[in-house]
Amino acid sequence: MIDYDYRLTIDMGTKKPTYVPDDEYKGPLKNIFRIEGPNMSGKSTLMNLIAISAFGLKNKSVNKVLQKHLDDMVHDKSTELTFCVNIVDPVSGRAIRATRNSPDADILIEDSDDGKNFSPISDDSFSRKYNLIYDIPDNPIDRLADISHEISVIHQNCSSKLNSVL
Repeated sequence: MIDYDYRLTIDMGTKKPTYVPDDEYKGPLKNIFRIEGPNMSGKSTLMNLIAISAFGLKNKSVNKVLQKHLDDMVHDKSTELTFCVNIVDPVSGRAIRATRNSPDADILIEDSDDGKNFSPISDDSFSRKYNLIYDIPDNPIDRLADISHEISVIHQNCSSKLNSVL
């Protein structure tokens, strides 16, 4: 389950809009969910906050373009970002919580084995304990052929297993 809240203000020179989660899309989000909504409804902001909450700013395996975008969200002088993201595994109770209480504050990332007793976790410990898979390829269209091939192989394997049972 993912529960989140954020406030993102962007100074655009002539105006300074503030974005918060749209009531229609507020959490908590269950284990499997689909993010769908109109432009500017906060879909990318949510995904970026999840990445930031998982040490995405320091993870060397995250695409450099995405890492720059995350860094700009957090450190750019024209943005003010505060947030709280809670990610909880309802089966094990293990949880990750990331907060930033003011635009100038450091991001505090904590984890808990029981969902109740949280303690700060370093980026090294986090990377040993969890696996962040959040990447945007430089050219997503190039990945379509690879994805289609993977799906075909999985389909063939499943068909073979079903045929052996029948």
